[in-house]
Amino acid sequence: MESENPVEILIAESDALIRNLMRETLVNAGCAIATAENGEEALKKFLEERPDAVVLNSLLPGMNGFEVCRSIRRSPAGEHVPILMITGDGENDLILRAFEEGATDFISRPVDGAAPDHRVRCLVRAAQTVRDLRQCRDRMQTKARLNENEARLIHLAYHDPLTGLPNRLLFRDRFQHALARASRSGRKMAVLFLDLDRFKRINDSLGHGIGDRLLRKVAERIRSRTRREDTLARIGGDEFVLLMEEVTRINTVRIVAKKVLFALSESFEVGGFQLYAAASIGISLYPDDGESMEELLRCADLAMYRAKELGRNALQFHTPEVKFRVRKF
Repeated sequence: MESENPVEILIAESDALIRNLMRETLVNAGCAIATAENGEEALKKFLEERPDAVVLNSLLPGMNGFEVCRSIRRSPAGEHVPILMITGDGENDLILRAFEEGATDFISRPVDGAAPDHRVRCLVRAAQTVRDLRQCRDRMQTKARLNENEARLIHLAYHDPLTGLPNRLLFRDRFQHALARASRSGRKMAVLFLDLDRFKRINDSLGHGIGDRLLRKVAERIRSRTRREDTLARIGGDEFVLLMEEVTRINTVRIVAKKVLFALSESFEVGGFQLYAAASIGISLYPDDGESMEELLRCADLAMYRAKELGRNALQFHTPEVKFRVRKF
């Protein structure tokens, strides 16, 4: 029964008798055969058809077998392809040159008897092994690319494409895990809602390109002033939220918020412009102001608006006295 995927061998031989003998031997071994009668044709067929192995006469007309062998080895597809070189009987200098140019094995003329059959069988086994390894490598590379694509899609699903920060979906996931830890430990959590002051003016006057570059710099600067274990997310155009876990002292939250405000009060160099991106921050606490993400975001949002009312570039904790404002999250 013929193999559904036979080993493909290129025979490059100008002598019709030897070419046919090699073809018969390889066909009997279950191989698929392509042939060439000169060096240029051999190299062209190799590059186009990418066979699994090559039988190559060292004395091909035109481009000789040594030159073809060297060119095959230099091609991306030919680095590991088994090459069986046919040389003159007892011509040790030609045998040595064959190996120097990259041949895997050799057969001396006349091509008959048991030795050539043995070497052809070895060639076929080597070709099959190399092809299996190549296919295994290709499958692994394909799997790696699929894994990379999957990881990229997952990252895009959970991160803001502009800043690379977690988006609302990932923030919710981290909040739920943080909530479970806080309920077990009895520790507080803080949600800081940050909105840039007068950011719309920058977009309107300088364009969204400058505005987007500024947002990326703002995100980097905020992140540099927060604790490693905290989650900073972008949930809207110029809106960021910071989740602080394991809060043992309320003053720690205040200190972090002040660090962020101070960092943002310094200018940003964007596209040749010196820009300012002050912010107002509203803060809510778990469990004091709520026990769900929606409740804590709403309370922090209301506190943020109160900070704007008090003059902007300020922080405000949520209190029962903060005017209720309805905002959907």
